[in-house]
Amino acid sequence: MPTLRWTRGASGRRSAAARVSPRGVPIPASAALDSYRLVAIDGEVLMYLGKANRYWLFLLAGLVMVGCAANSDMAEVTGVVNVDGQPAEKGSISFFPLNGQGPTTGAQIVQGKYQAKVPLGESKVEIRVSKAVGQKKLYDTPDSPVQEVYAEVLPSKYNSKSELRLDAQPGVNEKDWNLDSQ
Repeated sequence: MPTLRWTRGASGRRSAAARVSPRGVPIPASAALDSYRLVAIDGEVLMYLGKANRYWLFLLAGLVMVGCAANSDMAEVTGVVNVDGQPAEKGSISFFPLNGQGPTTGAQIVQGKYQAKVPLGESKVEIRVSKAVGQKKLYDTPDSPVQEVYAEVLPSKYNSKSELRLDAQPGVNEKDWNLDSQ
């Protein structure tokens, strides 16, 4: 519980209505500290919970933990994406479960490497890598800022019409992708 400080009210006397947290968040006079709990992170008061509200909070926290535990049907996949023998500078990789059971997942490709949580079983894989091919003005004015224009490097057989597949097994899976831009 954060340390509370008292401040002076308009009359100059200490007042229960003038209680504030260390960061100046007002604590209502109705918040009797024996029947209410202050929920705080790093001294910042987030909310006041009466007895009945505390029970709902614990129930909600329990449901969230049960929902998070259900991710045991996910595997971790790590690897490298190479295009024409070189690591892809940046891009994205997506995994679509073929059985329709489970979420679509994905990850960013940074300096050729990726790491993603993927549903167990076989998934269709789409990999997208783009490169800057030019610049264009954002506005039709002489002093307009410019924006990079990107184009997809890989053919559609690796993304929109992907032929790539991954069979994710429980635990950590390593899968490298060596792709050709032609």
